[in-house]
Amino acid sequence: MLIIPAIDLIDGCCVRLTHGDFAQETRYGDPLDQISAFADAGADWVHVVDLDGARSGARRQTALISLLAEKTNARIQCGGGVRTREDLIALFDSGVARAVIGSTAVKNAAEVNRWIEEFGADRICCAFDVRLDGEGNFQIATDGWMKEGGVLLSDALDSYPAGGLRHALVT
Repeated sequence: MLIIPAIDLIDGCCVRLTHGDFAQETRYGDPLDQISAFADAGADWVHVVDLDGARSGARRQTALISLLAEKTNARIQCGGGVRTREDLIALFDSGVARAVIGSTAVKNAAEVNRWIEEFGADRICCAFDVRLDGEGNFQIATDGWMKEGGVLLSDALDSYPAGGLRHALVT
């Protein structure tokens, strides 16, 4: 098992949302200080989420993410607003080692499977935000936790052939 510390970003700041609720945001320190602290503590990887991008569907903090990748020895896996091949290329060009694909991994698995083939399974992580429903099923939330239900985690995972998807993140 690999434990990866995480940094969530809104407006260039480290934040944490309570249960994915944008109305319940707690702000923390500077992202560069935080990623440095994680790397100094021995983290080989840091998970970075552009919550502005996740909410709006467009990458918003590319310059900051590029700076974080440049200034740390830890490898970065990053997501939030990754919807297109061009988004992937922009992240990889900014120094991100692995792109995290959330909503699109649920809504367009065929396209994500093509990206896995093109860029390699080690460069793609599919992220599934889930909530347990009243019947004990894991229902996926998309669009930065803004849309819930309709797809079960097991069904989403079945959209990826054995051996294709190497990295999955379930929160």
